[in-house]
This record gives sequence, structure tokens and C-alpha cells, in this order.
Amino acid sequence: MLLEGENEQMVLVSLYVMVDDLVKTLSKSQGFRLKLPGPIKRGRPPALCLSEAVTLGLFRYALNIKDVKHYHRHIVSHYSDFFPRLPNYQNFMSLLNRVSGYVLLLVLWICHCNKEHLQQEDLLIIDTSALKVCEKGRISEHKVCKELARIGKTTQGWFYGFKLGLVVDALGHLISVAIRPGNADDRKFLTLFRGLKGVGIGDAGFVSKDWAAKLFEQGFLFLTNVKKSMKRLITKARHELLKKRQLVEIRLAQLKHRIQQAVSLARSPLGYFSRWVYALLYSFA
Repeated sequence: MLLEGENEQMVLVSLYVMVDDLVKTLSKSQGFRLKLPGPIKRGRPPALCLSEAVTLGLFRYALNIKDVKHYHRHIVSHYSDFFPRLPNYQNFMSLLNRVSGYVLLLVLWICHCNKEHLQQEDLLIIDTSALKVCEKGRISEHKVCKELARIGKTTQGWFYGFKLGLVVDALGHLISVAIRPGNADDRKFLTLFRGLKGVGIGDAGFVSKDWAAKLFEQGFLFLTNVKKSMKRLITKARHELLKKRQLVEIRLAQLKHRIQQAVSLARSPLGYFSRWVYALLYSFA
């Protein structure tokens, strides 16, 4: 694991403070209190509050523990003083999945706050990445995301699953995010720029005269690399600008590395997507 002893505890406390502040800020801004889903009709009250449940969902990425079962055992063994009534493994896994909707809400809230602080001269960068649900040889056997996943292609080759699209600013702050089926055209992710002004850059997969014109009408200049079949007429300054795409590529690589830490197979689409929203919050909060 990456952390040990007191360092683990410090990270856990820091994560809780961050999550609790986010939950309280979002609750205050929306005028209602965020709490665990589902009314309590009888029996004992929940063992964890919303902030604690979200924190435990994020803490696994800091510890680099590969699956929820071993992570649950670690929490029971080392943090029983912090969480004396921690649910058993099945209920714990179910709780993390149910809370993932709130985690997504926190991710979108972070995007909203980052958009409000954007300046018109800020540079925005867009990129997409493949989210595999299984290896190519197991496509016919895969059942969990069968109704949602599709076969797609990237520069790395064919895959089966989904596409993740991210827009970040020059400092790496998350501005917009979307997940689409694997066969989605990269240009469909340009909707992430709607309502924004300034300058955006992307790779050759986003080349679109129609979208470039639409974005220009709203005050947004979108620049892309060129395809191999196109003439390469570009200034040195614009070339240096396009090279900054590496920033979002680095953030995507870090995000996918965290997901690969959780190698256990999901048993439902909710279980599959919950890992992504937790990783997004951990990466960009």
C-alpha cells in the first residue's frame, strides 16, 4: 500500500474534511440537506453518515487496495475506532454504490464552481479516453453492461465499453465531463463547450467545421490538430498551444490508473460506474 500508520489516518481525516465541506457547501447553496438515500422506517439508524460513506469510497484509491473486499477487511482491522458500526461487506458495497449518485452530484458541483471562476482568456482542453468493460475476447460472454456498452475504436485500437470525455483548464481543474457509449464520435463531446467563452483545443478527432462555427458564434474559438490527409499550415505559436493537450492526457492517465487499482469485476452497471465517479471526485476535488 502507498500509506501506512499515521499517514493513513491523516489522509483519511483530510478526505473527510474535504468531503464534509463539499456536502455542506452544496447543501447550503441548494437549500436542502444532503443525506443518505432512503427513509429510515425502523431499526437502528445508519452506521455511517453521507460524508463518511463518500470518504470511505475515496479512501481506497489513496491506499491502492485492489478490491472492495480486501479494503473492507482493512477498514475493519485498522479503523474500528473511527467506524465502530461499519456494515458487513455486502451492505458496505451496496452502500458505496447507492451513494455514488451523490458523488456524481459533488463532481458536477465542482464543475459548476470551476466554470464560475473561468476568465474569458482561459485556455480549455478537451480529450476522450476508452473505458473498457472487458477484454475483446470476452465480448460475447459479457453481461453486466451488455445493454449499454458498445464497440468503439481509438488510436490504441478497438475496445468494448464506453468513452469518457473531459474538459479541463490550463491548471488541470475539471470543467466538464461526460460518458457515452464506446461507438460515440469524439465530436459529440464538443457539447461540453456549450455556454463557454474563450479558447479551446483538442486533437484531430475533434475536427468539425459545423461545430467550430457554432462555438465561434457563442464567442468560443476552438482549435484542433489536423488529420494526416489535411494540409499542415500552422503557426509556431498555435503549435505550442496545441501541445498543451498533454495536460488533459496526463489527468486521464492518472484517472485510469486509479480505476485499474480496482480490478474486481462489477456485478451491475451501477457498480461499474460508481468506481468511475469516485475516481473522478478523488482526482479533481
